[in-house]
Amino acid sequence: FQPTDVGSAISLLREHGSGARVLAGGMDTWDWLKDRTKRISALVDLGAIPELQQITATADGIEIGSMVSVSTVAQNPDVVS
Repeated sequence: FQPTDVGSAISLLREHGSGARVLAGGMDTWDWLKDRTKRISALVDLGAIPELQQITATADGIEIGSMVSVSTVAQNPDVVS
């Protein structure tokens, strides 16, 4: 599954329970899927959720979404300054 918002991702994870896995980058995920070391009923890819790919400066600090790459964080002017 490839939800486009956080609410849909949460719904999918709840619906599939312990049989669901999250794909968030996924290099190790492909190995265990290929080797069939884990059985899953749903793979939920977070890569298409825009709010998880944002860096936002707030009054309390900086919020970094869980899907923001390390290189993007390192180049962001709010983080670097």
